[in-house]
Amino acid sequence: MNVLTSKKIMAAAAMALLAAGVGRANFAGTDVFIPSLGHGPGSAQSQWNACIWVHNPNAAPVNVTFRLLLRDQANPSAQVYNDTIQAGDTRRYDDALATLFGVTTKTFGAVRVTTPAGQAVIVNARSYSTPPGGDPMDTVGQFYAAIPASFAIGPQQKTELLGVFQTTPQANSEFRYNYGFVETTGNTVTVLVTALDETGLTVGSKSYTLGGYQASQYNITDLLPQVNTTNVRLEVTVTSGPGQVVAFGSGIANRSNDPSTFEMSFRDALLAANNPGGGLSSVSHDGTLQGDGTTATPLGIATGGVSKTKLAASGGISGQVLGTDGTNLTWTNAGLSLPFTGTAASSGPSFAVTNNTGNIAIQGTALPVSGINQPGILGVGGGASTFTGDVGIPMGVWGASHAGVGVLGTSDNKAGVIGTGAVEGVVGVSGDGTGVLGESDTGNGVHGTSNSGYAGKFEGRVGIYASSSVGSDIFTVTNSGGGRGLTILTSSDTALWANTTSGVGVDARSSSGNALSATSTTGYAGYFNGKVNVTGTLTKGGGAFKIDHPLDPARKYLYHSFVESPDMKNIYDGTVVTDADGRAVVELPVWFEALNRDFRYQLTVIGRFAQAIVEQEIENNRFVIRTNLALVKVSWQVTGIRKDAWANANRIPVEEDKPEADQGFYLHPEVFGQPVEKSAGRAIPR
Repeated sequence: MNVLTSKKIMAAAAMALLAAGVGRANFAGTDVFIPSLGHGPGSAQSQWNACIWVHNPNAAPVNVTFRLLLRDQANPSAQVYNDTIQAGDTRRYDDALATLFGVTTKTFGAVRVTTPAGQAVIVNARSYSTPPGGDPMDTVGQFYAAIPASFAIGPQQKTELLGVFQTTPQANSEFRYNYGFVETTGNTVTVLVTALDETGLTVGSKSYTLGGYQASQYNITDLLPQVNTTNVRLEVTVTSGPGQVVAFGSGIANRSNDPSTFEMSFRDALLAANNPGGGLSSVSHDGTLQGDGTTATPLGIATGGVSKTKLAASGGISGQVLGTDGTNLTWTNAGLSLPFTGTAASSGPSFAVTNNTGNIAIQGTALPVSGINQPGILGVGGGASTFTGDVGIPMGVWGASHAGVGVLGTSDNKAGVIGTGAVEGVVGVSGDGTGVLGESDTGNGVHGTSNSGYAGKFEGRVGIYASSSVGSDIFTVTNSGGGRGLTILTSSDTALWANTTSGVGVDARSSSGNALSATSTTGYAGYFNGKVNVTGTLTKGGGAFKIDHPLDPARKYLYHSFVESPDMKNIYDGTVVTDADGRAVVELPVWFEALNRDFRYQLTVIGRFAQAIVEQEIENNRFVIRTNLALVKVSWQVTGIRKDAWANANRIPVEEDKPEADQGFYLHPEVFGQPVEKSAGRAIPR
């Protein structure tokens, strides 16, 4: 193959893939990824930029969220831009990274586009390079169709990238080749990239680990340092981690910097087309089936997928039930013939009855004969073989146990056990088991009511236990009379101790009052051992840090009070040395102007007498210091007032009138010589 023919084939392949991308890969979605866009200089004098198109094919406006996934880092809190696109409209974003995210410096990465469920949009993008001295008519670029997150490959899945063409030395190669990935779930993932020649022989491999929502791109020399090929394909496999990735390739003409996109191959199961093995490539089903209907994974019944509603047997009459003789399904008569006596070896109840109509499940009636009364229902457990109760005492249910449960009552939405008596309604006595056990799926396991005494009174330790399957509150206290819901008194130990392995120890909430009010006469009203996070505004009378004294940590503490301001003020400082012209540029963080406004400056010259001024105020997150002498060390301080969305919505009032309910009351009455009854907004201990 001569050079001219090779160039023609390469160009034709690139154009074919580009056309295929337009026609085949325009998949609408609610969570899609543009895998590679950039703003700024690249290699070989290329200058990259990006344009994004979003089309709303829905009959209603769609709220669209864009996220910038910076290259070579995890992006758990990516920069966000929100927009609304009207029904049927197509929005174009020129210079996309600057327009959407305010990018002004060299920045490369991926863009994630999401919309509400059921409102899919179509997203395309062009990544292009402008030659030195050129204008938009001179640009060369490549097309990206945004890839739905559902198309990403997960654990043990693989995809293919074609078109690797790069020879040695790279500067003389007709084309250069890049490949990359984007993680789409927010989880870590490890991928193995294997290079295969045109015969399928492995010529190199390398593993890459990505963080959540990380975008990465590499030149082919990262995988094949001595690459010298005109036809290699890459196989990308997810080898470990819960994350998922989309992959991409990019072939660039070395002189013109004209790129072509090489899309990843999509799994057959994603395409609703005929499969060469026969049948549809993908069949949707629930968990009762397994497989996707292909030759490789045919449809089948999943383990546990057969329920009672799917069983059938010929014959049968009304009242019969479906059973088995050990081999076949058979119809058998329901019910018991009286008198009935039987035994069972079962880990569950030997006899259980459910009435779905809301009526009584079991009724036992014993008529007295010759003055002898027996229980209507008799339960004997704990190893007892006979009934040893008091004959002659009429009772509805007698439950006796030597070691286990005497009476167990459960109910879906009514009382498990109801006992009514002149003295005790229900008495449960057990030697070393449970005296009374109440369980209910949706109602009350045990319900106690008293007009003047205690609804429940316990002498001794009380334990409340619930398994992890309980979805609602384990312990609930409600006082409709206006008093306290729960009072706990202790003389010296902890009054209330809450401990959880991974949840919230104490969750206190109030719709209008104080969610949590704590008062201590001599100790701390609140003591936190660990990190403390406040998502709202923290209001305090004063504040300080307290540490072990640096000069005498074993015997002394050191205190410093907080710096206060009527504004939401941020402080930044540092030192810089001016150059031979007496100038120094101070670079501030890229988020500085997005966070701050109303800047103030302080300059102090160090080590020599000189004059210093702010020659140029803050612009593009930087400012310039000028001194009348060269090589002067300057200490600088800049302050700004927060202007972020939360601060703008939650400005702290410097002064305000007390509400009517607090007029004449004080936050700290003791410092004004007032009694504690003059406290404003506090729960007074009683």
